[in-house]
Amino acid sequence: AAMETGTIASDYTFTGTIVDDYWTPTGYGNWIWPAIKRAQVYNRSTPLNMENGLLHSDNIYFADIALKMGEEKFFTYLRGIGMEQKMPFELNVATSTIKKVGENADPKYWNLRSIAETGYGQGQVTITPLQLAAMYCAFRNGGDIPQPFVTESLYLTEGNDYHAVEEFGETTWIKNAVTRHSIEVLTPMLEHVVSPDYNGTGRTLRATGCTVAGKTGTAEKDDDKSREVSWVVCYRV
Repeated sequence: AAMETGTIASDYTFTGTIVDDYWTPTGYGNWIWPAIKRAQVYNRSTPLNMENGLLHSDNIYFADIALKMGEEKFFTYLRGIGMEQKMPFELNVATSTIKKVGENADPKYWNLRSIAETGYGQGQVTITPLQLAAMYCAFRNGGDIPQPFVTESLYLTEGNDYHAVEEFGETTWIKNAVTRHSIEVLTPMLEHVVSPDYNGTGRTLRATGCTVAGKTGTAEKDDDKSREVSWVVCYRV
């Protein structure tokens, strides 16, 4: 999103002040909330650029570029790649969210901090594993997000015979969701995240017989963030 909106170049490096793994944003307005914390990493790779941000799942890097984009640019991009859209699928699938709406929304809980948290997948972001997997397919599908399906074909019985009356093949849900430039930039970085040769968060994946690229994530659940759900999504390169 940050690259494709022209907010940063692929070689952007974070240069803010980090103290004991905490960063208080400056230059984005009056920051009245707690400092943003990143996970503790041993043997952290430096500098804090895009590759190392991905490698260590660094909240600070992604909070910074989300704030640089601002809500309008960032959320317009997210909606363009399927967030807050009803996903086409034979079974009922929950619609992903960026921020709460309707009776569940409370404006006092939406602020600069919320945008920063959205940048690293927290805040009010929700998404199903199915949709996330489909979105990652864009990296291996020329930038297009495919429509997942369960049913390959429907048959009609006539005596002892079965005749196909409808068949379902590959269908694109969102075309050109990701640019080829982004794919070329990000794929090598995502390979390193799950490679045992790098100190990435997914290095213990140890896929054998093929090369994969991917990303880990941790979703904090409940209002007090007392539960965590670990994610990893990968694709074959």
